[in-house]
Parts: sequence; structure tokens; C-alpha cells
Amino acid sequence: MYSLKDELEPDLVMTGERLDAKAPLVKVLKATNASAKDIGDAMLGGADFPTLGCWKITGQYKKTSLSFIVWLAP
Repeated sequence: MYSLKDELEPDLVMTGERLDAKAPLVKVLKATNASAKDIGDAMLGGADFPTLGCWKITGQYKKTSLSFIVWLAP
């Protein structure tokens, strides 16, 4: 579990790959933090997608990973 007081800059590693065609790599931004009364501490990550299309995004934090697929369209 992420704790802002224990880890100011989260060690979140994100990757992205396009599934429906070849494309340049996703530009992944360094993770940062957030905190709010209703959600507690959180990690924020960002990505700059070079093209539209179908993308698989994976986040890895410590021994846990999460992947999701998104369709980017105009």
C-alpha cells in the first residue's frame, strides 16, 4: 500500500504498447503523489501517446501490476 509519508516520489513504473499497429513508444511521465481526505494518499502517473489506436497500459508498483486497454480516437 502506498504511503505519502513513507515514499514522497512513488516508485511506479508505467509502460505502454500499441496493440493494433506498430507505433513509437509511449512517453511516460515520472510518477508523483496526491492526498485528499476522501481518497487518502495516491500515486499519479501520466503518459503521452504518439498516435491514436488501441493501447495496453501497464503499471508496476513493488510486486503488484495492473494493466488496462484503451482505444484512443479523435
